[in-house]
Amino acid sequence: MRGEAGKIKAGEVFPGTLGGVIAPMATDGKTLFIPVVNHPLTVNSSGTEIGEGSTMTGELVALDVASGKVKWKKELPSAAFGAPVVANDVVFASSYDGSLFAFDANSGSELWVQSLPAGINAGLVVSGNTLLAPAGVTAAEGQTPGLIAYRLGG
Repeated sequence: MRGEAGKIKAGEVFPGTLGGVIAPMATDGKTLFIPVVNHPLTVNSSGTEIGEGSTMTGELVALDVASGKVKWKKELPSAAFGAPVVANDVVFASSYDGSLFAFDANSGSELWVQSLPAGINAGLVVSGNTLLAPAGVTAAEGQTPGLIAYRLGG
């Protein structure tokens, strides 16, 4: 629809130019874990002016690999720019505001959430029994960037 913005109805359009699936996905072989950015375009009533939406949230969607059906999804407080990672039936995901989540890979139930010292726009990594969270976006006053490491339990 390039050059045909007049065909778009007024309001919010998903995904916007900075929305949809931006980061890499993760899998445990049975489930595909997809980080989603919800950031709409705004279109005026004549379709001549397009802008960015004011809100940006995220989701983590779990799809069954065999059927393609949604197993579960979780809303995140801000955009999911970073790739999730799976270890020991737990999927770890992050959001731009610096929230780090652990979800049960099968049910989607929240196991743990942690506030990091800065925002995240990069993927998480598991190496051995260590989870690394690159909190490098200082989007608010007082935030301190850092690479945060967590020891994973047995």
